[in-house]
Amino acid sequence: MLVCVVLFIMVALVFDHLVSLGWVLYSGDVWMQYYPAKFYTYLLMKQGHLPLWTPNLSFGYPFFAEAQAGVLYPLHLALLPFSPTASFTLSVVLRYIIGGLFMFLYVRHLTQNRWAAFLSGLAFSFSGYMIAQVIHENLENALIWLPLTLLFLDKSLCRNNRRALIGAGLCMGISFLAGYFYISLLALTTASVYYVFVHTNARPPEQPKGSRSFLMRLSGGLVLFGCITVGIACVQLLPNYELAQESTRAGGLDYQTSTQVSVPPFHLICFLFPKFFGHPSDPAFYWGMWKGNFHDLVFYIGILPFLLALAALSIRRDRHTLFFGILAILSLGLAMGQFSPLWYIWNYLPVFSMMRNPARFLSLVIFAGAILAGLGLDTLLKNIPQDAGRRSRYARLLLSGTAVIGVLALIAGPLVALARPTVIATGQWFIDRFVYNRSIHQHPKSHYYDMLDQEFDILAAVTRIDHPYVYPSVLLLCVGTAAVLWIVARPKNRGIGPAVIVLAAADLFWFAHDYNFTLPPHVYDQKPAYFNVMEKDAGIFRYSSAPLETSLRNYDPLLFGQMWVQVKSPLQLQRHVQLIETLRPIMNGLASTTVSHPLIDLLNIKYIVTGDSLSGSWAALRLDEGGKVYENLSVMPRAFITPEARILPSPQEALAVLSDPAFDPRKTVLLEKTPVFPSPASPTSVDSDSVRITGYKPDLVEIEVRSQGGFLVLTDTWYPGWKAFVDGVEHPILRANYLFRAVPVASGLHRVEFRYEPLTFRVGALISALTLAAVCLLLFFPRAGLR
Repeated sequence: MLVCVVLFIMVALVFDHLVSLGWVLYSGDVWMQYYPAKFYTYLLMKQGHLPLWTPNLSFGYPFFAEAQAGVLYPLHLALLPFSPTASFTLSVVLRYIIGGLFMFLYVRHLTQNRWAAFLSGLAFSFSGYMIAQVIHENLENALIWLPLTLLFLDKSLCRNNRRALIGAGLCMGISFLAGYFYISLLALTTASVYYVFVHTNARPPEQPKGSRSFLMRLSGGLVLFGCITVGIACVQLLPNYELAQESTRAGGLDYQTSTQVSVPPFHLICFLFPKFFGHPSDPAFYWGMWKGNFHDLVFYIGILPFLLALAALSIRRDRHTLFFGILAILSLGLAMGQFSPLWYIWNYLPVFSMMRNPARFLSLVIFAGAILAGLGLDTLLKNIPQDAGRRSRYARLLLSGTAVIGVLALIAGPLVALARPTVIATGQWFIDRFVYNRSIHQHPKSHYYDMLDQEFDILAAVTRIDHPYVYPSVLLLCVGTAAVLWIVARPKNRGIGPAVIVLAAADLFWFAHDYNFTLPPHVYDQKPAYFNVMEKDAGIFRYSSAPLETSLRNYDPLLFGQMWVQVKSPLQLQRHVQLIETLRPIMNGLASTTVSHPLIDLLNIKYIVTGDSLSGSWAALRLDEGGKVYENLSVMPRAFITPEARILPSPQEALAVLSDPAFDPRKTVLLEKTPVFPSPASPTSVDSDSVRITGYKPDLVEIEVRSQGGFLVLTDTWYPGWKAFVDGVEHPILRANYLFRAVPVASGLHRVEFRYEPLTFRVGALISALTLAAVCLLLFFPRAGLR
């Protein structure tokens, strides 16, 4: 309980306005993506519906399958009684406490030392990585279950306790439900290797490594752990896998794309100088590589914890220190991505080839570093006589290293200023080798050379000892070194434990307290002016920007009930991306056109948000306050009848036809398969075609059709799991106009329903339910076969 209280106090200090004033985080993806997604989730779930689909993004998108909202994550379900704003804030507070508590429990199990465990909990929960990644709640929710998983795995090995093994699988399954597959997969890989490594080194003498009984026990434990993990998470994994197969990542990512956001080698200085490349509290705060992803490159665990982690690696000789030392080094190498040969190998592994952002491996660096910090403190406090030589050698190296760093900090500024030609030449070599014409760095080489000149001036300033990003770290290093030497000299002093915790907490607070921005909660509900125009229109339509903008308040349509043609997601549908790229030059050139393009009309884009003036009778100005909102007067309805179909042999041909201004989507629908027309039971003649949408919900679209015979086209995304029923009889949905849905209808009056009933969700839910039932049975009824 005391641990939770102290962790809460730390949260309250770091996020003071969040806890004391009820303010909210207001930076990055928090307000542009995660909060709107949470709002949408809570809105539907409080109405008794799972948010499986949303029509508000990307012509319709499998919201649940994307997983980022963590719809079924237990903590999110527990917070449903609260408002979205309150639950969002509570989830921030709780995950820091939960993560710190789980790490405390694990390291206490390893060391039987509460101060070492306390230090590890602080260094993990309030590391720079966790503070910077607060904007990615699903990432942190996925990561915090790893220490508890390892605790259960350890207990299963110590006592041959299968209940503990089941608990480990349950924890890892919950990690996957958090909605960040990448981190959960890294955690699962780490836990599996840990189980094999520790199991192999802890085997009974009567079971040699190659014995059949040993291998059976090892493989049986792995299978049980994996089956429970996958079984619990199957409700999320199967829909997520289905979406991945339809996404831009289906065939894996090429090497250059996968290495986006690699940790540059010169960022290693941030182990000791975490603000060297800037800090959000400074308006011009970042000057290194990957400026748009600066928060992904943070891996500070505190200077004293870092020194104690080095102590563990230098002094301890046990399997846990070896494992976490290797984990930290390998993870750091993989986090360096394009700057390390390890990523080249990793990128060719199945599943992992779909991943980008090598810096995500920093999650394992800080995880291992926090554990090593606790192990290091435990080693120094125990003062084992056999370690005296290594302890003395470590103290000498630490003192020498601190002296060298102190001297370098004093002279670095003048040296850098004198070495400008060499530094510039080295920087240009680095640009030629690692930046220019690679990944997303597509500017002319001169652009990067100019940036290099500008950033040299920043480097010259930040290497001066009197810079506010330098001297505090030097002081903390000196204090940390003095603290370690004190521990080495007087390990039995009762004040050491509390002093270490206070010093580490103060260090982490210095870095974290002003890292994230907060504002009063009403800021989440501030509505862009262009939505006011759309809210007056009761019809079903979409809006877009001109030019197309992927950063136009990404998920705001979920908050304000409008429908946008784009989405910012790591799993964008391949066909959606290609259609948007076909649309892009059309939207970008609207200011110079006098007529609407048929593709704009087809996509049901009724309102266009732009800074340009549009001419022609097709566009009517509806708002002119800073930006402009135009109404497309020639927009086509969401659902309509076309009398003719054109069968095209390839999707690329469909895109080419759609981009042709001469194409008339009112008369012809583009199909990829030959349709089969149904025969109506009671043929009825009608004078003209008419289509009326009588019900439009995320997972159900109801349409009343009067047709002379033709194709009912619904410009919502074609996606597995959607079913069409014409007069109660199921009919296959045709992929129409490259991305959308169509069903052939015979002459007469018909009632057509489109229902979203994804098989992957239903099968996954069944497997997860059966797994959970089996877990409960095995945990609470020992006679079911567990010991």
